[in-house]
Formats: sequence, structure tokens, C-alpha cells
Amino acid sequence: MESCKITYRIEKTAEGTYFGIPFSVPEGVEAITVAYRYPREARGCASPNIVDIGLADSEGRFMGWSGSNRSEITVGEHDG
Repeated sequence: MESCKITYRIEKTAEGTYFGIPFSVPEGVEAITVAYRYPREARGCASPNIVDIGLADSEGRFMGWSGSNRSEITVGEHDG
């Protein structure tokens, strides 16, 4: 199983916004798993950091979503 690592830093100024991080999926791949991590406890702040994740295909069609209660999601041809 091949893997790819993308590192992305979300700046404080992007808080409350939606943005995309494009990546390629090779031909023939039937499922992908996206795992992410971030500091959930904000320094000097009573409320935790929240990062939700969603996936869209190359045509912008919604493929899946998860709230910040998960650190990994899998979307695939046979997953529902």
C-alpha cells in the first residue's frame, strides 16, 4: 500500500473559512484514507481547536465529510 504525506499549516487568519488542499489519486485506486492531526487544545484559550474535513472529487462533487471528532476518514468506491 502506497502512501503520501501532505503537510499544511492553517494560519489563524483562516479561522472560520473553507479552503481546499488539492491532491492526486492515481488511476485504479479504489479507496483513500485521509488522516490528519493538529493540536486540539489551543494555547491560552478555553475553547479547543476544531478542524472538520471533507473530500470532493476533481469536478467538485462532494465525496465525504467528518467532524473533528475523528482523525481519519476513508472514502472509496465500495464504502458508503
